Amino acid sequence: MKLKRNFIILMVVIMTFSSVTLSNGKSKINTLDEKATVLNQLNILLGDGTGYNLQNQLKRSEAVTFIVGFLNAKGMVEGNKEDYNKTSFKDVSENTWYAPYVGYCVQQGIIRGFDEHTFAPEGTLTEKAFLTMVLTALGYKIDVDFDWNNVFRFSHITGLVRDSEYLIRVEDNTQFTRGDVVNVLYTALKLEHRQIKEPMFERFIREGIITQKQGVEFGFIENDIQVDIKEINVTSNTEVEIIFNKNISVLDKYKIYITYEAENQVRQLQVKEIVPQDNLDTFILIFNEREMRPVEYNINILEIVDHIGTISQNIENKFQGYITKEVQSDYFKISRVEAISNKEINVYFTQPLNNISGNFYSFYKNGSKITEINSNNIVINKLANTDKGISIFLRDYIFDSIDSYDYYELAIDGAITSAYGVRLNDNKGDIMYFSPTEKESEPLTLNEIKVINSNTIQMFFNREVNPIIARQIFNYYITDNNNNPIRVKSAKVIDIEGHKGRTVVLTTESNLIYNTIHKIMINNINDITRQFSIQEKEYNFLGYYVNSNDVKIEGAVSLDNHTIVLKVDKPLDQESAVLEFNYYISGMNSLNYGTQPLAVYYDNKIDPYTIKLFLPLDKPLTTNNYYNVEIRNSIMDHLGNFQQSHNNKSFSIYHYHNYDMGVQISNAITVGQDTIKVTLNKEIGLKVPNVLNTNYTLSYEKNGVKSTKQPIGFTYINPTTIVLRFDILEEGIDYNISFNELVDFGGKVTSRQDSVSVKQGVK
Repeated sequence: MKLKRNFIILMVVIMTFSSVTLSNGKSKINTLDEKATVLNQLNILLGDGTGYNLQNQLKRSEAVTFIVGFLNAKGMVEGNKEDYNKTSFKDVSENTWYAPYVGYCVQQGIIRGFDEHTFAPEGTLTEKAFLTMVLTALGYKIDVDFDWNNVFRFSHITGLVRDSEYLIRVEDNTQFTRGDVVNVLYTALKLEHRQIKEPMFERFIREGIITQKQGVEFGFIENDIQVDIKEINVTSNTEVEIIFNKNISVLDKYKIYITYEAENQVRQLQVKEIVPQDNLDTFILIFNEREMRPVEYNINILEIVDHIGTISQNIENKFQGYITKEVQSDYFKISRVEAISNKEINVYFTQPLNNISGNFYSFYKNGSKITEINSNNIVINKLANTDKGISIFLRDYIFDSIDSYDYYELAIDGAITSAYGVRLNDNKGDIMYFSPTEKESEPLTLNEIKVINSNTIQMFFNREVNPIIARQIFNYYITDNNNNPIRVKSAKVIDIEGHKGRTVVLTTESNLIYNTIHKIMINNINDITRQFSIQEKEYNFLGYYVNSNDVKIEGAVSLDNHTIVLKVDKPLDQESAVLEFNYYISGMNSLNYGTQPLAVYYDNKIDPYTIKLFLPLDKPLTTNNYYNVEIRNSIMDHLGNFQQSHNNKSFSIYHYHNYDMGVQISNAITVGQDTIKVTLNKEIGLKVPNVLNTNYTLSYEKNGVKSTKQPIGFTYINPTTIVLRFDILEEGIDYNISFNELVDFGGKVTSRQDSVSVKQGVK
């Protein structure tokens, strides 16, 4: 929405408009002569010096002239006669005065003429024919919206004629006069065009043929409606959009009184600036940063002047202040704050996080800083289920029971940086309102123990556990039904959808005894806030299990002659999945072909079911050959289990092409005032030249001079994402990014290709 910032209210304007007040706004246009005078003012109806000849029958040449005037197109037609005066009608000479009007109506699909290619300009026109022309000029289509047989009925339905007799009329009126035309067109000017969705008279006001005041005087605009607020939209914590029920000419910020209740007192919210919009019924109210609160406001506009100068007073309404919504941005900002309990919140950001030091966070209640909360008594941890979130636990403060006027906000200093190296809100910091809950924090509890197989159990907790403590095997003691100890060999925290950070997997050296009761003693485990723990607590579980299935390859495809993608049916252990010797590719047509991959890409946080194998450069796949891909038994699944058999761990593929587009930039977007995030179509490694600043070039043109620059910083986010930081990126300049060489995971080099346009990220 384009803002017009310079809005000056002059007292002389107010005085001028204040003097123009209509008693009731009702139209005094009732007689045929009065309507004819209105059409004359609009340049639709012209007289002959003595009158308008309203009693004469309507000629066909006059009808097209009336329609062109009704569409306010006379000036265009007269100024471009050469485009319209040639028609296919044999009886319309291009030298006649009405020829361009006929041609225009033909081009607009308003008239067709007769079958013998004649128009009969001096012939008379019937009422049904003229109503058809007007309906077409209003945007309706004959033989689609209406047809020749129901013209009268459709004219009544649309409001073009008012007499209910038209609903059943069949016989045409062959004595249709110019006076009848005046009545029809005056009514039609108040109707909306079907496609444009605005009354036909509006185009005459918009193009300066008549004024808004004349629109009222001519009966097109009813002005007996009091100015009222139609809609209030709170678009941010500094802006409110107000839409009125009619166009407004004067709105003074000093005559807008906005109040709210806080701590049993009525307080006022000051309007900093008013910004009128292109739609004259809409204004934006601007407030100072952080002044608007998430409470209910009362607004009273003491005085306002509408588009024809009528003054209205004491316009009242209510609106809800800015309520936190999830922020969507490519730049580094707070996305949302979610209250977990009366002592803890989760904070989500728009970019992955880097440092999360407690020195960056401040809390406010009703605009006042909560001094009891500081870096010494809050616990901050990254969330396990996202790389864009943190949890904040308050040791010595409780979000107390709040009244309707109470609100809380979290402010974070701009010094906090994302994994992209971008400071929060480009070093300006950010603030977010949130609604706390009275719910108390849940203590750490073990919800379920699930036996996976003879030596693997899963434990599901209600809170994210401290992974450092949870991985200590001496924190668990398992015994069988005879109280014989079963030694724990390993403990790990795994991510399972819906239970990320809350699931611990234990593997044992000896087997669990099938279908018997076992006991597990948890000696010590705490949650990520380190405020809740389970200590020396014993649980029973049944050693019932079904031997787990091995990993199965569900699909395989060759991307090019050096890259194979595998799809598996279960997540894998991250460290095990990237070991090259866990895979083997052999030829089915050529028995001499056999190799393990040179490199493997797998990320169980991004896609736990996809593995990408990069083949040695001297072992390419060849066209029109079959290959077999095998996962070896040495690979472990995400629970730490090795494979038991060779079944279902191989898959055949057919390689049918040798095309390899190499590494390309698939997307480049600004994520900070000096930072660009680059996404690649293939994985690259942390190796030269990939990591060199000099490998990348930013080209642009400023003031007609073409220039280039290289980044001053490089950050490797993951194999398909890198971040480049520059000295400065200026808004309004189109940038293009390119590279010299990139080496993929398998060592294949892609030389410089065409540069890619850098998109402006959403702020």
